[in-house]
Amino acid sequence: MSIFEKRLVIPLHWAILLLLVILTGVFWALFKSFAPAEKGWTTPEGLFYVLASGMVPGLVVALIQYTLQWSEFREISRLRGLKVKSILMTRDDARYYGSLIEKAKKQIDLMGGTASRFLEDFAASSSPIEANRVLLSALDRKVHVRIIVANETHLGQVGQQEKFASAARQLSELKAKYPDCFEYKYFDHSPTHNIFRIDNDCLVGPQFPNIRSKDTPAVHTVCDGTFAKPYIDYFNHEWGLAVE
Repeated sequence: MSIFEKRLVIPLHWAILLLLVILTGVFWALFKSFAPAEKGWTTPEGLFYVLASGMVPGLVVALIQYTLQWSEFREISRLRGLKVKSILMTRDDARYYGSLIEKAKKQIDLMGGTASRFLEDFAASSSPIEANRVLLSALDRKVHVRIIVANETHLGQVGQQEKFASAARQLSELKAKYPDCFEYKYFDHSPTHNIFRIDNDCLVGPQFPNIRSKDTPAVHTVCDGTFAKPYIDYFNHEWGLAVE
């Protein structure tokens, strides 16, 4: 490989520091070149006094600004280390989730309360709107879909029993139509987490009693990040314990 094809990766903060050092050296050389030779360095109006009076305030301001930006940079770096892509204040944006399903190539996993809203939004076979059928399109592309929801005995909120019955019928229909790439199961406890995985994308959030899931926040991260790992492990653990 040619040396001109190699890439050198330098952290942003070190690149900024290196640039400051280079600029300081350039301005120092220019100052020495144009400074009057007859003036001394240590006299009250000498070169050192002139240099310090102009440089010190600028350096103080630059140092304060650099410190503030460094703190912000560290916080952003910490979030990037967790591989957090976005934070959603609510989960009611069907277009956001639909765009991810539309791009799915291999795998879709969902864990929630009843999955009724998910099926209504993305698996409505009779809808003339293509966005409401993106899950069916994914299944037609042989994307493997797994859905795990709570057993009806653990659904105590108003209206959840009706949603469970409707979702159960639709889940059974999807299983019959796509036996090779669609699976669903029920876990035997109250729902506590919402986990939605699309290939390497993962959206996770809480499930609170008496609060609609679409009104709760979610974190969009990636499956190979440290933030998503315990959620992915939890999903796989619950899938192994759940029943059809």
